[in-house]
Amino acid sequence: MKVFIGWSGQTSKEVASILKVWLPQMNPQIETFMSSEDVRLEVSWKAEIMNKMRETDYALLCVTRENLNSPWLCFETGVLMGGNVPRVNAILFDVSRSQVSGPLQMFPLIEADKINLRLMVYSLNQLCETQCPIDELKRIFDGVYPTVEKMFAQVRESQKDALPADARDAQDLKREIVAVNSKLDAILSRLGDAV
Repeated sequence: MKVFIGWSGQTSKEVASILKVWLPQMNPQIETFMSSEDVRLEVSWKAEIMNKMRETDYALLCVTRENLNSPWLCFETGVLMGGNVPRVNAILFDVSRSQVSGPLQMFPLIEADKINLRLMVYSLNQLCETQCPIDELKRIFDGVYPTVEKMFAQVRESQKDALPADARDAQDLKREIVAVNSKLDAILSRLGDAV
């Protein structure tokens, strides 16, 4: 079972690297490809990526706040849509479904959490020629997932300062609005006292 893992941007690359290492642990028949780690030096990287996308049985696109509008992710999406890839999923890492637009919306959107990743792993396992028994797969998943969760947390922590201003969460925005309003109130109060 060949799985192509697409990414664009640092956060997406780190998420893709985690999936690349983790998925074969779920079933040894899962063979992952990630461009930054698997492109051979003696070939054109673009040609290699195109070939791997054509040969894949399943594709995962790692979607993050920083790459929602990435030209490269749009390119990979287009190639996968036009190819014969039977299954493509967009893995949403700290992105809500409502933030996804364009062609990516045509694929199943999977949030990178325990429940959804478990379902994805079960689906991948079913597509393998030799399936891991479900009880064993559940045991393996439950044993390894805490490490994956810790790695995701490290990615979130390392990328916290790198996020663009518009990617801040609602709580940050509320705090900023309150702070700005307080400053405006103070200025208006001083102006009123001066008049």
